[in-house]
Amino acid sequence: MTQDTRPSCLRRLRATWRAWLLWCVLLVLLALDWHASTPHRRFDEPAPLALGHGPAADAGHCSLAPTR
Repeated sequence: MTQDTRPSCLRRLRATWRAWLLWCVLLVLLALDWHASTPHRRFDEPAPLALGHGPAADAGHCSLAPTR
């Protein structure tokens, strides 16, 4: 290596290690979040309307129009 290419090579090496460190930290955080979170139950929501009985008492859907 010559004197001119050495600093740019070191900068490139540092940038590469920083990029690897960033991705490793992000993957560890993603794994921790996935491990600590509860699974989403898609079909565990109340029905938006009780058939024939008007709006369901415990339905929390945004699709229901306000009654005011």
